[in-house]
Amino acid sequence: MCESGACGCRGYEMQCRSGYCGPGNVDYAYILGYWAKKELLKEKVKKRLEGKYGKKLDDLADAIVDLMKEKSKGEDEEAKRMEELDDKMASVFGEEEE
Repeated sequence: MCESGACGCRGYEMQCRSGYCGPGNVDYAYILGYWAKKELLKEKVKKRLEGKYGKKLDDLADAIVDLMKEKSKGEDEEAKRMEELDDKMASVFGEEEE
């Protein structure tokens, strides 16, 4: 039975109100409507935020991207230094002379 979570909905009341979850169920249609309403609200809020803070958010996004580039460049350089160190260590400790 669905209320036990056997259908995969994990027994959440909103998804399991009738004891059966599946296509064609009134509860399923309600859930889809609820999610769509939340998505619509999210889109409206995004538009308002873009209008009010668009330029500041663009500047912030640019700063974040620049920071990510610098961090990545630093990681690449660090990886190269670690590889060079590994090569040096291998030349010293790697093969023993017989």
